[in-house]
Amino acid sequence: MNAVEEDALLQFLIDSGPMGVDPSPTEIYIDLEGLLDDDAPQLDDDDDVTENSATDDASSVDLNERKSSFVPQELKRKLQLAKASKKHRTRQKDELNLLRDVVTRMESQLDMLKKVKAVEGEHGSQWEQLARSQFLERQRANQENAKLKRALEDQIKFAQALETLVRKKPKLTSSAEFENEEWKLSKLGLTKESREHSIRCMMERHYDALNGVLVRSALYDATHEVKHVKMSYQNQHSNAMSFDMARAVKMPFPYQVYAEASWRFLASVDNDNTPDTE
Repeated sequence: MNAVEEDALLQFLIDSGPMGVDPSPTEIYIDLEGLLDDDAPQLDDDDDVTENSATDDASSVDLNERKSSFVPQELKRKLQLAKASKKHRTRQKDELNLLRDVVTRMESQLDMLKKVKAVEGEHGSQWEQLARSQFLERQRANQENAKLKRALEDQIKFAQALETLVRKKPKLTSSAEFENEEWKLSKLGLTKESREHSIRCMMERHYDALNGVLVRSALYDATHEVKHVKMSYQNQHSNAMSFDMARAVKMPFPYQVYAEASWRFLASVDNDNTPDTE
């Protein structure tokens, strides 16, 4: 059996697939006339057929074993790939569903917060608004105090440097800028313009703090006449005392009329009630 016939037999077995039962011996007659020498021993027909049948049978069994061992490996690999792909798609689907649930929950929370904010804006009490404004005002005052403290420290360092003939430029503010900010320390400027600027800024600061003063004095929402005096010490290290007097009276005319009359009275009357001494 030559190489061409073996290839043809192998292709036939691959195309036909594995067999359930052992195949019957196939008789193949090969014409070897002229290929053998005259002196070579001649085999009879029965021996030739038996030898060829045994060879073909062994080749068929070997090819079937190779075919049967190759096909399950391919199928197993394909099944593993399909299972892994299905598992990956399932995991992606679960993650997508989880993200959708999170987005839905966060959107509902956002809508609820917007509704609560709208309700607070429409029906919020004056006390809440006042407390919020007072908190913001306190924060702004603390920031300004810290800034002024740093500026004052720089001014002191600058003066000390001048005394030692070492010039040092202030880090935060210049002298002109610091002079315009003296009103925050309840000080007036040196020039007319700076004094007017300081007075105006002081008045605005006290006006912004008026609501807090009214709340602490129980005058913000008073519905009846109020009259009380409170005494307190300035600090723990001094004997200075202060008196806070508050009074609320209901007048039978508009507030603007009373305010203008009070202002004219205070502007025209000499407030120095100190008795003359002889």
